[in-house]
Amino acid sequence: MDDDEDLAKVLSLFLEHLGHESVTSDQVDEAMQIVENDLHGFSFAFVDHQMSMHSSADFAEWLLRSSDGIGVIIMSGFPLEPDELPVGFGHRLTFLQKPFRPADVAMALQQVSPVSWKANPF
Repeated sequence: MDDDEDLAKVLSLFLEHLGHESVTSDQVDEAMQIVENDLHGFSFAFVDHQMSMHSSADFAEWLLRSSDGIGVIIMSGFPLEPDELPVGFGHRLTFLQKPFRPADVAMALQQVSPVSWKANPF
């Protein structure tokens, strides 16, 4: 989820290249509806930290609480303070610094992959 349409398209292309399907949204309410309609159909979500009028941390926490099987990657072009991220979700949550390369996206996906949760539960 990103309110920059061009960046969302590039991210979708990166994900497609890595073998994933993607759905994009630039609105928190729309993204929540999409996820609610197919709660177990999502393995991960990319969430822009700077969304207008909404807290990405609140949305990320909602996603993580909604499904035990989803990982969340919060993206930002600015450094984040640790208290800006939801706590208590271990390897299901990571941060991706913008701008990013395809390899950075692949690494972020690996970090929130359910396989990594089982390999390292801490």
